[in-house]
Amino acid sequence: MVMNLDFPTILGIIGNVTSFFMFCSPAPTIWRIYLRKDNEEYKFHPIVAGLISCSMWVLYSMPFVHSNPHTILLTPVNCVGIALYTFYYVVYSYYGDSFIRVTSFCCCNTEIHVDVLIRRGCGSVCLNLHHTLSIPHPYFELKVITTKSVEYMPLSLSIAGLFNGVIWSAYACIKKFDHYILICNAAGAILAVAQLILYAWYYVSAQKESIETLPTPPHHNSRKTSMVILLRYDDKEPQLFQFARVN
Repeated sequence: MVMNLDFPTILGIIGNVTSFFMFCSPAPTIWRIYLRKDNEEYKFHPIVAGLISCSMWVLYSMPFVHSNPHTILLTPVNCVGIALYTFYYVVYSYYGDSFIRVTSFCCCNTEIHVDVLIRRGCGSVCLNLHHTLSIPHPYFELKVITTKSVEYMPLSLSIAGLFNGVIWSAYACIKKFDHYILICNAAGAILAVAQLILYAWYYVSAQKESIETLPTPPHHNSRKTSMVILLRYDDKEPQLFQFARVN
C-alpha cells in the first residue's frame, strides 16, 4: 500500500529530522562535561530553554489547543526532545554547584506554570514567551566577542538551527498559515545565520593570529667553516696551530 503524502506533510517529516539533529547538538557539550566532571563556562540556559520549547510545542500541537491538523507533526520529535533535554539537564545539574541547581529548578517550575496557563486558554501569550526562550541565548555571541575565541560556541547547534528554522518556516507558510510557527522559526534561522557569520569571522581571525605567532626557525648560516691544522716541528717539542677559515 502506497501512502500519499502531500507537500506540507513531507516538509513536516523533514522538519522532524532537522529538529532531531538540533536536539542532539548539545550532546558533545554534555559529553565533555561528563568527562571533565565540571560545567566550565557552559550555561544552563540553552538546556532549560530547549526543555521548555519542546514542552510548549507538544502542548501547542494538541487538538484541545490548536485546531490545525498539521500541527500533530510537531508532537513526535518534541517528545523525543523532552527526553533528550531532560537527560542533558540531569547531567548538567549533577556536575553543577548549588546555585545552578536552584536556578535551573526555578526555571523548570516556571515552565510548569506556563503549561498550566496554556491549558487555561492563554496560548498566544505563552507561545510568545516560548518564542523568546527558544531563540539561541546571546551568551555564546558575547563570549565569542569578549574572548575572541569560538571554543564555547557550539557550531553544530547553529547549523542545525538554521536548517530547522528554514524547514519549519516553509512548513508554516504552506496550506494553513501558522504565524506562531513562522515567527519563532524565522527568528531562529536569522539568528543562526548571525551566529555562523560571527563564528566564521573569529575562527578565521584566530587562525591568522596563530600563524603569525608561530616561532620563526633559527637562521642557519649557509657559509661553511673549515679548519686548517698545521703541525710544525722545530728543534723543541712539536706545536699545534689551528686556523679557522670561512668560505
